[in-house]
Amino acid sequence: MNTKHTPGPWNWHGPYMTGAFKVTALAEDDAILCQVYITGENAAHDAPLIAAAPDLLAALQVQIEPRARGWNVTDWELRDEQARAAIAKATS
Repeated sequence: MNTKHTPGPWNWHGPYMTGAFKVTALAEDDAILCQVYITGENAAHDAPLIAAAPDLLAALQVQIEPRARGWNVTDWELRDEQARAAIAKATS
């Protein structure tokens, strides 16, 4: 899988005194790879959605991969669990 975005996990924090929320992508050694501040009336809802973007992308890629290859996959429980976790992160 070729990714051209900052790898996850992404996390969000806030609100800060300014009302902003912060989305941060960390490396395995906790070094900051990317950090974005989100403001505006929907910032509290946008921050978890943005932080969940890598998880949502991965869940969708895993979900469609076997079907795209024509595989007959009968056990979707793990894929469904990953999708549910990504949705929960996006809507928290």
